[in-house]
Amino acid sequence: MIEAKLRLFMDLYRIMSFIIQEHWQMLEGLDGLVRQLKDASRAFGSLKGKIAQVPVVPGDQASVQPAIEQMEAAIDQMAASYRGNPFVDPVIKALKEKHREHIIERGREQA
Repeated sequence: MIEAKLRLFMDLYRIMSFIIQEHWQMLEGLDGLVRQLKDASRAFGSLKGKIAQVPVVPGDQASVQPAIEQMEAAIDQMAASYRGNPFVDPVIKALKEKHREHIIERGREQA
């Protein structure tokens, strides 16, 4: 009788240990997700508003590429500490593309 109770106790102990370990890993994963979301929020806040003022001379295509490079460098600098965040990286890429297109359009305007 004592052996059966001991075996039952050991089985329950193993089951509970497994459940705790699984939930602990899930909680650690959620903690990482929360951290990434908080970082993303800070990154988006830092990129809100004016990023940089870059010179583009309307009609002068030679001024376009340096302006694009300056804008991308400014965005990279502002988001540097969040690089690698799966929520931030795609937004950074899209933001660069948006500004690139705007700069190209400004370069195509007639003086």
